[in-house]
Amino acid sequence: MTSTKLLLLFLLSFFFCYISNAQIIINEISNKNSGQIADENNEFDDWIELYNASPSAVNLAGYYLSDDSLNFEKWAFPSYMMPGSNHMIVFASSKNRTDSPESYHWVSPVLPQHTFDYTVATASSPSNWMKPDFIPTGWGQGKAGFGFGDNDDATVIPTVVMAVYIRKSFVLPAGFSYKDIALHVDYDDGFVAYLNGVEIGRKFINGVPTWNSGTTTTHEALMYSGGKPEKITIDTAKVRSLLITGENVFAIEVHNNISSSTDLSLIPYLSFKVTDLQASSFDPTPSTLISAGTTNLHTNFKIDGKGEKIYLFNKKANTKETVWVKDLSAGWSLGRITDGAQTWGVFIQPTPRDANITKAYSTLREPEPLFSVAEGFYTTKQTVSLSTPSLTADIRYTIDGSEPTTASTRYNGIPIVVATTGLIRAACFSQLNNLPSRSVANTYFITTTGHTIPVLSIITNNSNLYGSTGIFDHSDEEWERPCYVEYFDKDKKKIFEQFSGIQIDGGAGGSRGNAQHSFRLEFNNKAYGEGDVDYTLIPDRPNRKDYKSIYLRNGSNQWLTFQFKDAMECKIMSNKTNNDYSRCTPAVVYINGAYFGVYELREKMNDEYFEENYKATVDSTFHLLSLSYYYKSILRALNGSVDTFTTDYNKFINLNPTSADYLQKADQILDLDYYTDYIVAQSFIADTDWPYNNIKIVKGDFSNHRWRFLLQDLEWALSPNGWTNSSFDHISFMLNYDASMPYLRFWKELIKNPTYKKKFINRFADLMNSSYLPQNTTAIAQSVYDASYAEMRGEYVKWGGGETQATTNMTKYASNLALFKSELNNRSNVVRTNIVSNFALTGKYTIELQVQPENAGVVQINTISPEVYPWTGVYFAGVPIKMEAKAMGDYVFDGWEPNAFIKDVNNPVVDADVKINGYKFIAKFRKVVPEQAITISEINYNSSVDLPASDWIELYNFGQTAMDISGWYITDSDRTHKWVIPGTVSVLPGNRLVLASNKAKFSAVYPNIKNVLGSFEFGLGTPSDSVQLFDSSNKLIAGVKYSSDLPWATDVNGTGKTLELKDPSISLNLSANWFAGCIGGSPGAAYAKCIIASTATVETFTPKLYPNPASDQVTIVLPSTFNAQKVTCRIFDTMGKEMRTEALDPESENILKYAVAGFPQGIYIVQLSNGSFQQNLKFVKQ
Repeated sequence: MTSTKLLLLFLLSFFFCYISNAQIIINEISNKNSGQIADENNEFDDWIELYNASPSAVNLAGYYLSDDSLNFEKWAFPSYMMPGSNHMIVFASSKNRTDSPESYHWVSPVLPQHTFDYTVATASSPSNWMKPDFIPTGWGQGKAGFGFGDNDDATVIPTVVMAVYIRKSFVLPAGFSYKDIALHVDYDDGFVAYLNGVEIGRKFINGVPTWNSGTTTTHEALMYSGGKPEKITIDTAKVRSLLITGENVFAIEVHNNISSSTDLSLIPYLSFKVTDLQASSFDPTPSTLISAGTTNLHTNFKIDGKGEKIYLFNKKANTKETVWVKDLSAGWSLGRITDGAQTWGVFIQPTPRDANITKAYSTLREPEPLFSVAEGFYTTKQTVSLSTPSLTADIRYTIDGSEPTTASTRYNGIPIVVATTGLIRAACFSQLNNLPSRSVANTYFITTTGHTIPVLSIITNNSNLYGSTGIFDHSDEEWERPCYVEYFDKDKKKIFEQFSGIQIDGGAGGSRGNAQHSFRLEFNNKAYGEGDVDYTLIPDRPNRKDYKSIYLRNGSNQWLTFQFKDAMECKIMSNKTNNDYSRCTPAVVYINGAYFGVYELREKMNDEYFEENYKATVDSTFHLLSLSYYYKSILRALNGSVDTFTTDYNKFINLNPTSADYLQKADQILDLDYYTDYIVAQSFIADTDWPYNNIKIVKGDFSNHRWRFLLQDLEWALSPNGWTNSSFDHISFMLNYDASMPYLRFWKELIKNPTYKKKFINRFADLMNSSYLPQNTTAIAQSVYDASYAEMRGEYVKWGGGETQATTNMTKYASNLALFKSELNNRSNVVRTNIVSNFALTGKYTIELQVQPENAGVVQINTISPEVYPWTGVYFAGVPIKMEAKAMGDYVFDGWEPNAFIKDVNNPVVDADVKINGYKFIAKFRKVVPEQAITISEINYNSSVDLPASDWIELYNFGQTAMDISGWYITDSDRTHKWVIPGTVSVLPGNRLVLASNKAKFSAVYPNIKNVLGSFEFGLGTPSDSVQLFDSSNKLIAGVKYSSDLPWATDVNGTGKTLELKDPSISLNLSANWFAGCIGGSPGAAYAKCIIASTATVETFTPKLYPNPASDQVTIVLPSTFNAQKVTCRIFDTMGKEMRTEALDPESENILKYAVAGFPQGIYIVQLSNGSFQQNLKFVKQ
């Protein structure tokens, strides 16, 4: 026997252990079902084909399937006689279905075309109208639908009615056998259904309905617009118990929401699932409602996509068959080369449920082809050679992105010239019987070097995108197709490449329909993917490095108009609030080597989102629900159950808002802090594409099993291209919205409680005084705009009319930003006026908070704690505010400066209904020097190329005694990162100690610094991360959450400078308490002024402003390091209103003069920016 044959038999032994006397055997198996066979739910699960090798039927009772070598009885077959010489499919889906396989269809004793007894409900209608013994004397007769006479109504009911009762009897014959029962109803607005007088289902009606009961919400019927009736969840066991042989009565009452409702609809279906052998006199159920099919067996496990062993165990005979399923390609199967044969092979054309008659390949696979030139960005054409180490393989390749086949161009050894941006996709095909290799695709970007954001190259057969099987030409389908993905970061470095699934995505806007379609990449798709991507794809999610999927969004309704508007608005509304949203970053996409435009690379707000970002446990208590216009405005479960929400909602609205424990009970159902911020955000941004649309709600262990609402799709709010503008009264919009809309009714119920109403108004005020200040909202808008601006010209050239229209489109894009920022500047004043008028308040007022001495503490006002003082805010008369003075660091509260509203100057907590403008609340503090004190005094993250010391931090003992820090440890924002300080370590008073992530790299850069320990190995991230120091008893000693973005020093990230602490006695989380030090920092020593001319000190790098106070003009002296020609000056008042923005030219070198004579008296903030540097100054206008 040749060595090749020996090797082949050796490999085959890993796939199959033959049981010579077995009757039932595994004949074929696949863990990569990509459409070869669907189950009864039209889902493509893993499958195992069994074959009865004997001519006689065999009872499968006593047989088991398993993927667990320690439990061969993991899934048991039911008692079923499998015919001889027969094939049977078992789906390895984890659905765990054990009904015997058989063909079935559906029949319906209740269909719309049947005749029903009906009546309009009145006060005199009897309460037993649904009972079997009730005789509907005087009732009318008609067919469904019942309603006010639109396209779905066969029986017209008089308008202005609240309810209609209908009933129909049917006879269940003796011996009638059925497998399942289904209830479908198309309705407007709610209903209760009965069988033999007992309720079996309802929607949107509370309690025992009366003739004039209204529904809890509005609900639109679907069939008149081409939709399907809703399948209603019923207790099938209960329904079975109610059915009797002989006459049964089905009854249903439909109700309107309010008496003035303009529509009412009712179309019911009651259906039985029966086997094809069951005789029935009932009419067949329409196949468009429920199709006939075959009952399939489903195991309680899936087959690992990367491969695993599957066991077939015959307990009676005590025999076991083992099949090792390897990592197959999509659509392939492993099977016996003919039915029952001992030899196994791989089928590229599987034959589930049929004989194995297609070509079986060896389980050996050809190696992947080699490319002489790597994928990437090049300035000139590239000459690419292909090769293979195999002596038995031919290389076939394509340049259009399609998967190579044996019909593709054969590589003949002549190098391929890539002169313009394009790709090569190649695979090796065996001259023998080996499997072809996986294909390899390389994209070559020729002279396309100007991209400033990440680039995704997506490679797939054109037929997967366009034509009869293309996802882009069938945007209403949920088809999954295979593709290959290459990802290059903003520096054009390839980060990863892999196979993936691709699927159309998005809602009813332009996401699906625009020529530049939105879509989703499924990296871990069972059939097409290769597993999760382990990379920080989205900078705004610095701690998330695992992605199963991503969403590439085209801007939807704002496509080619103001493309990143939704990204701006969601980020603005979530900034430092309890809101969250799908984070995103701009990216360029190429498809099959051709530029396809700019996208938002977004997180999918799915199970994975909560697992990764909230560490949620996705189990039976996790519920994620969605409602969108695209899906007919029906609340649907992405995970869990809608019924859970309905139960909780009904419980909530039945609470008494006037009871003392109302808010406590409400908060057990709905996370009130999160919901309040959600409503504030929707209202501030003036979103009216809501709440009938764009609803996403979730609850799980991470929310303490309370419901939370999530922000999404705000883009129709405000100008440009919005349904509202900054003058829109959204408070009135909410107060006058349909009272039954559940997602807003929570709020309407809550504000009936006086305590909550005050909290809501104050929280709204707090956010307008902080996160929603114009200087913050416009800065976020600007940053999102800046991140994509350089790429937008290419987007307009591709999709917006070509090069001739690009300049016009770019000008419009810039003007849209200016308009949007103007809307944000105007919004707070409008909202404050709306709050006063809609809540019948007497007015608003401005107060000022001060802290003495500076940075010694903060004053928390309601829910916020301003960082910069003096601070001013606007609040509402008649809505008392709460202030609390809180010392920081080594300071203690030392009383308030007296004023008319402070009753006790020594009490740090003040409750006041101020009502009058101009009052100052001044909190005083005094310093207490601690005996023992240690802090984090310097941070180096993202070292520069010239100083590759890796990340490090410095500890500083600013107390009076030595500190023993033995056994202490540090962490970052990922609590699984923990490094314990080794050995016995003591830090003397006034001394410092460096902790390095890589001690060797640190010492190479700083060889003379000996007070260093390491290595803690985990890095410090950007754009934000945290550093925390704990003692040996797990007590937090010092901690800081820093950022590389404003208001933190921005010239530290990768420049060689470090974050230096100003004052160890006050909060480390104050950005104002840190500054950018010198190049190289001062590890192990106190900060000293920078002495190298090219690295100016903090003092010489800081602009100066005078006079202060000023009356006519201010003069700003810039440091010599500024390029004055590029200085932008923005001036805000303390409410965040932008007074003016312009680029200024100096009258003389590094001097700016700015007229302020027209400014009202008060405090102003000057924001100077120059490239990546930004500095804030403050002055008083007299």
